[in-house]
Amino acid sequence: MQTLAHMSRLACVLLLLAACGFCAAPPTMPWKIPPLDGEMEGDFKPGPAEDAPLLRWKISARTARPRERTIEFAIDGPGLRVRLAALLDPAGEGTWELRAAEADLAVWWSRLAKEYYPALAAAEVTGATKLTGAGVVRRDGFGGQVKLEVVDAVVRDVKQAWSVRGVAIEGRLGLLPVLATDEPVRLGFSEATVAGVELRDGQVEFLLNPDGTLRVNRALCSVLDGQVVLAPFVLDRTKNQMRTTVDLVNVDLAELREFLPAALSEARGRVSGRWDVVWDFRRGLTVASGGLLPGAAVSASIKLRPAPGFLTGRLPENMRERIQLMPDWLGPIGRLFAPANPAYPILRAIEMGESSLDIAAFEIGLSLDGDARGRSAHIVAMTRPTAKGTAVDSVRFEFNVTGPLADFARLLAEGRLNLQLR
Repeated sequence: MQTLAHMSRLACVLLLLAACGFCAAPPTMPWKIPPLDGEMEGDFKPGPAEDAPLLRWKISARTARPRERTIEFAIDGPGLRVRLAALLDPAGEGTWELRAAEADLAVWWSRLAKEYYPALAAAEVTGATKLTGAGVVRRDGFGGQVKLEVVDAVVRDVKQAWSVRGVAIEGRLGLLPVLATDEPVRLGFSEATVAGVELRDGQVEFLLNPDGTLRVNRALCSVLDGQVVLAPFVLDRTKNQMRTTVDLVNVDLAELREFLPAALSEARGRVSGRWDVVWDFRRGLTVASGGLLPGAAVSASIKLRPAPGFLTGRLPENMRERIQLMPDWLGPIGRLFAPANPAYPILRAIEMGESSLDIAAFEIGLSLDGDARGRSAHIVAMTRPTAKGTAVDSVRFEFNVTGPLADFARLLAEGRLNLQLR
Protein backbone atom coordinates (compact mmCIF):
# COMPACT_ATOMS: atom_id res chain seq x y z
CA MET A 1 0.00 0.00 0.00
CA GLN A 2 2.89 2.34 0.77
CA THR A 3 4.39 1.68 -2.65
CA LEU A 4 1.02 2.37 -4.28
CA ALA A 5 0.75 5.66 -2.39
CA HIS A 6 4.22 6.69 -3.57
CA MET A 7 3.31 5.87 -7.16
CA SER A 8 0.10 7.88 -6.93
CA ARG A 9 2.03 10.84 -5.63
CA LEU A 10 4.61 10.48 -8.38
CA ALA A 11 1.87 10.21 -10.99
CA CYS A 12 0.43 13.56 -9.92
CA VAL A 13 3.84 15.21 -10.19
CA LEU A 14 4.53 13.85 -13.66
CA LEU A 15 1.01 14.59 -14.82
CA LEU A 16 1.62 18.29 -14.16
CA LEU A 17 4.98 18.09 -15.84
CA ALA A 18 3.75 16.38 -18.98
CA ALA A 19 0.52 18.18 -19.75
CA CYS A 20 2.39 20.60 -22.08
CA GLY A 21 1.35 23.60 -20.04
CA PHE A 22 4.08 23.36 -17.44
CA CYS A 23 1.90 25.55 -15.29
CA ALA A 24 3.54 25.01 -11.91
CA ALA A 25 6.55 23.47 -10.31
CA PRO A 26 6.06 20.14 -8.49
CA PRO A 27 6.03 20.25 -4.72
CA THR A 28 9.20 19.68 -2.79
CA MET A 29 9.94 16.01 -2.36
CA PRO A 30 11.43 15.21 1.03
CA TRP A 31 10.23 11.65 0.73
CA LYS A 32 12.28 8.82 -0.76
CA ILE A 33 11.22 6.88 -3.84
CA PRO A 34 11.42 3.15 -3.13
CA PRO A 35 12.37 0.71 -5.90
CA LEU A 36 9.40 0.68 -8.28
CA ASP A 37 8.28 -1.70 -10.98
CA GLY A 38 4.81 -1.58 -12.47
CA GLU A 39 2.19 0.45 -14.31
CA MET A 40 -0.78 2.68 -13.52
CA GLU A 41 -3.31 4.30 -15.82
CA GLY A 42 -6.47 6.32 -15.73
CA ASP A 43 -8.54 9.14 -17.25
CA PHE A 44 -8.72 12.87 -16.58
CA LYS A 45 -10.05 16.08 -18.05
CA PRO A 46 -7.68 19.05 -18.65
CA GLY A 47 -9.64 21.77 -16.92
CA PRO A 48 -13.14 22.30 -15.55
CA ALA A 49 -14.87 23.01 -18.88
CA GLU A 50 -17.73 20.61 -19.61
CA ASP A 51 -16.60 20.14 -23.21
CA ALA A 52 -13.01 19.33 -22.21
CA PRO A 53 -12.00 16.05 -23.86
CA LEU A 54 -11.32 12.96 -21.80
CA LEU A 55 -7.63 12.07 -21.87
CA ARG A 56 -6.02 8.75 -21.06
CA TRP A 57 -2.84 8.71 -18.99
CA LYS A 58 -0.44 5.89 -18.25
CA ILE A 59 2.61 5.79 -16.01
CA SER A 60 5.16 3.00 -15.79
CA ALA A 61 8.16 2.65 -13.51
CA ARG A 62 11.13 0.33 -13.31
CA THR A 63 14.26 0.07 -11.24
CA ALA A 64 17.17 -1.21 -13.29
CA ARG A 65 19.82 0.00 -10.81
CA PRO A 66 19.60 0.54 -7.05
CA ARG A 67 19.76 4.34 -7.24
CA GLU A 68 17.90 4.86 -10.56
CA ARG A 69 14.18 5.03 -11.03
CA THR A 70 13.04 5.20 -14.66
CA ILE A 71 9.58 6.71 -14.98
CA GLU A 72 7.72 6.86 -18.30
CA PHE A 73 4.53 8.79 -18.75
CA ALA A 74 2.05 8.92 -21.65
CA ILE A 75 -1.07 10.95 -22.44
CA ASP A 76 -3.35 10.16 -25.36
CA GLY A 77 -6.58 11.76 -26.44
CA PRO A 78 -8.34 13.55 -29.31
CA GLY A 79 -5.62 15.33 -31.27
CA LEU A 80 -3.02 14.87 -28.51
CA ARG A 81 -0.06 12.57 -27.90
CA VAL A 82 2.52 13.07 -25.13
CA ARG A 83 5.51 10.92 -24.22
CA LEU A 84 7.64 11.90 -21.21
CA ALA A 85 10.41 10.06 -19.37
CA ALA A 86 12.31 10.83 -16.18
CA LEU A 87 15.40 9.28 -14.60
CA LEU A 88 15.31 9.94 -10.84
CA ASP A 89 17.33 9.03 -7.78
CA PRO A 90 15.68 7.89 -4.53
CA ALA A 91 15.40 11.54 -3.41
CA GLY A 92 13.32 12.36 -6.49
CA GLU A 93 16.00 14.37 -8.28
CA GLY A 94 17.36 13.70 -11.75
CA THR A 95 16.53 14.51 -15.36
CA TRP A 96 13.44 14.55 -17.57
CA GLU A 97 12.98 14.29 -21.32
CA LEU A 98 9.93 15.26 -23.32
CA ARG A 99 10.30 12.84 -26.20
CA ALA A 100 7.14 13.89 -28.01
CA ALA A 101 4.19 16.20 -27.45
CA GLU A 102 2.06 16.56 -30.54
CA ALA A 103 -1.23 18.46 -30.67
CA ASP A 104 -3.74 19.02 -33.46
CA LEU A 105 -4.36 22.77 -33.45
CA ALA A 106 -7.83 22.35 -34.92
CA VAL A 107 -8.79 20.50 -31.72
CA TRP A 108 -6.81 22.44 -29.12
CA TRP A 109 -6.38 26.01 -30.35
CA SER A 110 -9.61 27.50 -29.01
CA ARG A 111 -9.00 25.98 -25.56
CA LEU A 112 -5.42 27.24 -25.39
CA ALA A 113 -6.37 30.70 -26.69
CA LYS A 114 -9.20 31.10 -24.15
CA GLU A 115 -6.68 30.46 -21.40
CA TYR A 116 -3.69 32.44 -22.66
CA TYR A 117 -4.83 34.84 -25.45
CA PRO A 118 -8.63 35.28 -25.34
CA ALA A 119 -8.43 37.98 -28.04
CA LEU A 120 -7.48 35.29 -30.57
CA ALA A 121 -9.91 32.63 -29.40
CA ALA A 122 -12.34 33.30 -32.27
CA ALA A 123 -9.73 32.44 -34.91
CA GLU A 124 -9.82 29.06 -36.62
CA VAL A 125 -6.47 27.27 -36.69
CA THR A 126 -5.45 24.11 -38.48
CA GLY A 127 -2.09 22.38 -38.40
CA ALA A 128 0.01 20.54 -35.86
CA THR A 129 2.40 21.61 -33.15
CA LYS A 130 5.28 19.56 -31.81
CA LEU A 131 7.18 19.95 -28.54
CA THR A 132 10.41 18.25 -27.51
CA GLY A 133 12.68 19.09 -24.63
CA ALA A 134 14.72 18.09 -21.61
CA GLY A 135 15.70 19.36 -18.19
CA VAL A 136 16.32 18.59 -14.56
CA VAL A 137 14.15 17.70 -11.56
CA ARG A 138 15.20 19.11 -8.19
CA ARG A 139 13.80 19.01 -4.70
CA ASP A 140 12.52 22.58 -5.07
CA GLY A 141 11.10 22.26 -8.57
CA PHE A 142 12.15 21.57 -12.11
CA GLY A 143 13.72 23.45 -14.99
CA GLY A 144 14.70 22.94 -18.58
CA GLN A 145 13.94 23.90 -22.11
CA VAL A 146 11.30 22.90 -24.66
CA LYS A 147 11.54 23.33 -28.42
CA LEU A 148 8.36 24.39 -30.21
CA GLU A 149 7.70 23.62 -33.88
CA VAL A 150 4.69 24.38 -36.06
CA VAL A 151 4.72 23.63 -39.79
CA ASP A 152 2.27 24.68 -42.53
CA ALA A 153 -0.52 25.89 -40.26
CA VAL A 154 -3.47 28.04 -41.35
CA VAL A 155 -5.08 30.75 -39.20
CA ARG A 156 -8.28 32.52 -40.22
CA ASP A 157 -10.99 34.70 -38.76
CA VAL A 158 -14.05 34.54 -40.98
CA LYS A 159 -15.88 37.34 -39.15
CA GLN A 160 -12.97 39.78 -39.43
CA ALA A 161 -12.13 38.53 -42.95
CA TRP A 162 -8.44 37.86 -42.44
CA SER A 163 -6.37 34.73 -42.87
CA VAL A 164 -2.75 33.57 -42.73
CA ARG A 165 -1.50 30.50 -44.59
CA GLY A 166 1.70 28.51 -44.58
CA VAL A 167 2.50 29.41 -40.97
CA ALA A 168 5.74 28.00 -39.54
CA ILE A 169 7.01 28.60 -35.99
CA GLU A 170 10.27 27.61 -34.37
CA GLY A 171 11.39 28.62 -30.91
CA ARG A 172 12.31 27.52 -27.43
CA LEU A 173 10.64 27.92 -24.07
CA GLY A 174 13.90 28.29 -22.22
CA LEU A 175 12.76 29.45 -18.79
CA LEU A 176 10.70 26.51 -17.55
CA PRO A 177 8.63 26.18 -15.46
CA VAL A 178 7.64 29.71 -16.54
CA LEU A 179 6.01 29.85 -19.98
CA ALA A 180 8.56 32.32 -21.34
CA THR A 181 11.35 32.49 -23.90
CA ASP A 182 14.96 33.54 -23.44
CA GLU A 183 15.54 34.03 -27.17
CA PRO A 184 13.29 35.18 -30.04
CA VAL A 185 10.72 32.83 -31.50
CA ARG A 186 10.67 32.96 -35.30
CA LEU A 187 7.38 32.88 -37.15
CA GLY A 188 7.00 32.90 -40.91
CA PHE A 189 4.06 32.69 -43.29
CA SER A 190 3.74 32.31 -47.03
CA GLU A 191 0.50 34.21 -47.67
CA ALA A 192 -1.99 36.33 -45.76
CA THR A 193 -5.10 38.33 -46.57
CA VAL A 194 -6.09 41.38 -44.52
CA ALA A 195 -8.90 43.71 -45.60
CA GLY A 196 -8.68 42.28 -49.11
CA VAL A 197 -4.94 42.99 -49.44
CA GLU A 198 -2.57 40.10 -50.14
CA LEU A 199 0.58 39.83 -48.02
CA ARG A 200 3.45 37.42 -48.72
CA ASP A 201 6.68 36.10 -47.22
CA GLY A 202 6.04 37.26 -43.68
CA GLN A 203 8.77 37.25 -41.03
CA VAL A 204 8.05 37.81 -37.34
CA GLU A 205 10.28 37.54 -34.28
CA PHE A 206 8.74 37.69 -30.81
CA LEU A 207 9.38 36.95 -27.15
CA LEU A 208 7.03 35.46 -24.56
CA ASN A 209 7.60 37.41 -21.35
CA PRO A 210 7.23 35.91 -17.85
CA ASP A 211 4.29 38.25 -17.17
CA GLY A 212 2.34 36.63 -20.01
CA THR A 213 2.75 39.44 -22.54
CA LEU A 214 4.05 38.83 -26.04
CA ARG A 215 6.57 41.33 -27.42
CA VAL A 216 6.97 41.49 -31.18
CA ASN A 217 10.45 42.79 -31.99
CA ARG A 218 10.34 42.38 -35.76
CA ALA A 219 7.50 42.01 -38.25
CA LEU A 220 7.62 42.54 -42.00
CA CYS A 221 6.23 41.12 -45.24
CA SER A 222 5.83 41.87 -48.92
CA VAL A 223 2.75 43.77 -50.06
CA LEU A 224 1.75 45.55 -53.28
CA ASP A 225 5.18 44.78 -54.75
CA GLY A 226 6.72 46.67 -51.85
CA GLN A 227 7.11 45.98 -48.15
CA VAL A 228 5.22 46.60 -44.92
CA VAL A 229 7.15 46.87 -41.65
CA LEU A 230 5.60 47.03 -38.17
CA ALA A 231 7.31 48.81 -35.30
CA PRO A 232 7.89 46.69 -32.16
CA PHE A 233 4.76 46.29 -30.04
CA VAL A 234 3.47 44.36 -27.04
CA LEU A 235 0.42 42.11 -27.09
CA ASP A 236 -1.16 41.76 -23.67
CA ARG A 237 -3.23 38.59 -23.39
CA THR A 238 -5.68 40.39 -21.09
CA LYS A 239 -6.47 43.02 -23.74
CA ASN A 240 -8.13 42.80 -27.12
CA GLN A 241 -6.10 45.46 -28.91
CA MET A 242 -2.69 45.96 -30.42
CA ARG A 243 -1.12 49.33 -31.20
CA THR A 244 1.79 49.82 -33.55
CA THR A 245 3.23 51.94 -36.33
CA VAL A 246 3.03 50.58 -39.88
CA ASP A 247 5.54 51.63 -42.53
CA LEU A 248 4.74 51.06 -46.20
CA VAL A 249 7.95 50.98 -48.20
CA ASN A 250 7.99 51.57 -51.96
CA VAL A 251 4.56 50.06 -52.67
CA ASP A 252 3.26 50.02 -56.24
CA LEU A 253 0.08 52.10 -56.63
CA ALA A 254 -0.85 50.09 -59.73
CA GLU A 255 -1.40 47.09 -57.43
CA LEU A 256 -4.18 49.07 -55.72
CA ARG A 257 -6.37 49.20 -58.82
CA GLU A 258 -9.01 46.94 -57.25
CA PHE A 259 -9.37 49.36 -54.33
CA LEU A 260 -9.44 52.65 -56.24
CA PRO A 261 -12.43 54.95 -55.69
CA ALA A 262 -14.87 54.96 -58.60
CA ALA A 263 -13.76 58.48 -59.53
CA LEU A 264 -10.22 57.28 -60.34
CA SER A 265 -9.33 55.36 -63.48
CA GLU A 266 -5.72 54.61 -62.57
CA ALA A 267 -2.90 55.20 -60.11
CA ARG A 268 0.76 54.84 -60.99
CA GLY A 269 4.15 55.10 -59.32
CA ARG A 270 5.49 54.05 -55.96
CA VAL A 271 5.00 55.58 -52.54
CA SER A 272 6.12 55.09 -48.95
CA GLY A 273 4.15 56.07 -45.90
CA ARG A 274 3.71 55.69 -42.16
CA TRP A 275 0.54 55.17 -40.14
CA ASP A 276 -0.21 54.72 -36.44
CA VAL A 277 -2.82 51.98 -36.16
CA VAL A 278 -4.96 50.28 -33.53
CA TRP A 279 -6.24 46.80 -34.34
CA ASP A 280 -9.08 45.35 -32.27
CA PHE A 281 -9.25 41.56 -32.44
CA ARG A 282 -13.04 41.69 -32.17
CA ARG A 283 -13.79 44.56 -34.58
CA GLY A 284 -10.72 44.77 -36.82
CA LEU A 285 -9.01 48.06 -37.71
CA THR A 286 -10.39 50.80 -35.46
CA VAL A 287 -7.89 53.66 -35.82
CA ALA A 288 -5.38 54.62 -38.52
CA SER A 289 -3.69 57.97 -38.95
CA GLY A 290 -0.69 59.04 -41.00
CA GLY A 291 0.35 59.75 -44.55
CA LEU A 292 3.05 59.58 -47.15
CA LEU A 293 6.60 60.07 -46.03
CA PRO A 294 8.09 63.42 -47.17
CA GLY A 295 9.50 63.15 -50.66
CA ALA A 296 8.28 59.58 -51.05
CA ALA A 297 5.54 60.29 -53.59
CA VAL A 298 7.79 61.48 -56.40
CA SER A 299 6.52 60.24 -59.78
CA ALA A 300 3.32 58.83 -58.26
CA SER A 301 0.21 59.98 -60.11
CA ILE A 302 -3.54 59.44 -60.44
CA LYS A 303 -5.97 59.92 -63.28
CA LEU A 304 -9.70 60.64 -63.00
CA ARG A 305 -12.47 58.88 -64.86
CA PRO A 306 -14.21 61.15 -67.37
CA ALA A 307 -16.64 63.33 -65.42
CA PRO A 308 -17.65 66.56 -67.21
CA GLY A 309 -17.93 69.45 -64.79
CA PHE A 310 -16.27 67.63 -61.86
CA LEU A 311 -13.60 70.34 -61.69
CA THR A 312 -14.73 73.03 -64.09
CA GLY A 313 -18.24 72.99 -62.61
CA ARG A 314 -16.80 74.12 -59.26
CA LEU A 315 -15.44 77.33 -60.74
CA PRO A 316 -17.52 80.49 -60.23
CA GLU A 317 -19.92 81.22 -63.09
CA ASN A 318 -17.87 84.25 -64.17
CA MET A 319 -14.56 82.31 -64.18
CA ARG A 320 -15.18 79.29 -66.36
CA GLU A 321 -14.10 79.24 -69.99
CA ARG A 322 -13.74 83.03 -69.82
CA ILE A 323 -13.12 85.39 -66.95
CA GLN A 324 -15.98 87.88 -67.07
CA LEU A 325 -14.69 91.25 -65.87
CA MET A 326 -17.65 93.40 -66.96
CA PRO A 327 -21.32 93.11 -66.03
CA ASP A 328 -23.68 91.23 -68.38
CA TRP A 329 -25.66 94.34 -69.27
CA LEU A 330 -22.71 95.64 -71.30
CA GLY A 331 -23.38 92.88 -73.83
CA PRO A 332 -20.79 92.58 -76.66
CA ILE A 333 -18.67 95.32 -75.16
CA GLY A 334 -18.38 93.39 -71.93
CA ARG A 335 -17.38 90.23 -73.78
CA LEU A 336 -14.45 92.08 -75.32
CA PHE A 337 -13.04 92.32 -71.82
CA ALA A 338 -13.59 88.61 -70.96
CA PRO A 339 -10.23 86.89 -71.54
CA ALA A 340 -10.01 83.13 -71.74
CA ASN A 341 -9.42 81.43 -68.40
CA PRO A 342 -5.98 79.78 -68.78
CA ALA A 343 -6.84 77.25 -66.06
CA TYR A 344 -9.96 75.95 -67.79
CA PRO A 345 -8.28 73.78 -70.47
CA ILE A 346 -6.10 71.87 -68.00
CA LEU A 347 -8.97 71.43 -65.53
CA ARG A 348 -11.12 70.15 -68.36
CA ALA A 349 -8.36 67.74 -69.41
CA ILE A 350 -7.99 66.48 -65.83
CA GLU A 351 -11.71 65.89 -65.25
CA MET A 352 -12.02 64.08 -68.58
CA GLY A 353 -9.12 61.77 -67.77
CA GLU A 354 -6.92 63.23 -70.48
CA SER A 355 -4.28 64.57 -68.09
CA SER A 356 -3.01 63.09 -64.83
CA LEU A 357 -2.21 64.55 -61.40
CA ASP A 358 1.03 63.98 -59.50
CA ILE A 359 0.62 63.19 -55.82
CA ALA A 360 2.47 65.68 -53.63
CA ALA A 361 1.07 64.67 -50.24
CA PHE A 362 -1.52 62.30 -48.84
CA GLU A 363 -2.93 62.04 -45.32
CA ILE A 364 -5.51 59.64 -43.98
CA GLY A 365 -7.31 59.31 -40.67
CA LEU A 366 -9.75 56.49 -39.92
CA SER A 367 -11.60 56.01 -36.65
CA LEU A 368 -14.28 53.37 -36.29
CA ASP A 369 -15.77 55.25 -33.33
CA GLY A 370 -15.28 58.72 -34.83
CA ASP A 371 -12.71 61.37 -34.00
CA ALA A 372 -13.21 64.52 -31.89
CA ARG A 373 -15.27 66.03 -34.72
CA GLY A 374 -17.33 62.89 -35.26
CA ARG A 375 -15.54 61.90 -38.48
CA SER A 376 -15.00 58.22 -39.15
CA ALA A 377 -12.79 59.04 -42.15
CA HIS A 378 -10.74 62.14 -42.99
CA ILE A 379 -8.59 62.06 -46.11
CA VAL A 380 -6.58 64.85 -47.70
CA ALA A 381 -4.74 64.49 -51.01
CA MET A 382 -2.59 67.30 -52.42
CA THR A 383 -1.91 66.94 -56.15
CA ARG A 384 -0.33 68.92 -58.97
CA PRO A 385 -0.97 68.65 -62.70
CA THR A 386 1.58 66.39 -64.36
CA ALA A 387 1.71 68.79 -67.30
CA LYS A 388 4.22 71.53 -66.53
CA GLY A 389 3.70 75.25 -66.94
CA THR A 390 -0.07 75.23 -66.54
CA ALA A 391 -2.17 77.88 -64.84
CA VAL A 392 -3.25 75.38 -62.18
CA ASP A 393 -0.73 75.16 -59.36
CA SER A 394 -2.42 72.44 -57.27
CA VAL A 395 -5.63 70.54 -56.70
CA ARG A 396 -6.44 69.62 -53.10
CA PHE A 397 -9.00 66.90 -52.42
CA GLU A 398 -10.48 66.65 -48.94
CA PHE A 399 -12.89 63.90 -47.95
CA ASN A 400 -14.83 63.71 -44.71
CA VAL A 401 -17.18 60.91 -43.68
CA THR A 402 -19.26 60.94 -40.52
CA GLY A 403 -21.14 58.02 -39.06
CA PRO A 404 -20.33 54.51 -40.28
CA LEU A 405 -17.39 54.26 -42.66
CA ALA A 406 -18.77 54.84 -46.13
CA ASP A 407 -17.78 53.17 -49.36
CA PHE A 408 -14.62 54.89 -50.52
CA ALA A 409 -16.00 54.84 -54.06
CA ARG A 410 -18.26 57.72 -52.99
CA LEU A 411 -15.64 59.86 -51.30
CA LEU A 412 -14.52 61.94 -54.24
CA ALA A 413 -18.05 62.85 -55.18
CA GLU A 414 -18.96 63.76 -51.60
CA GLY A 415 -15.78 65.58 -50.61
CA ARG A 416 -14.54 69.11 -50.91
CA LEU A 417 -12.24 70.34 -53.64
CA ASN A 418 -9.91 73.32 -53.53
CA LEU A 419 -8.15 74.70 -56.62
CA GLN A 420 -5.11 76.95 -56.53
CA LEU A 421 -4.65 78.85 -59.79
CA ARG A 422 -1.71 80.87 -60.99
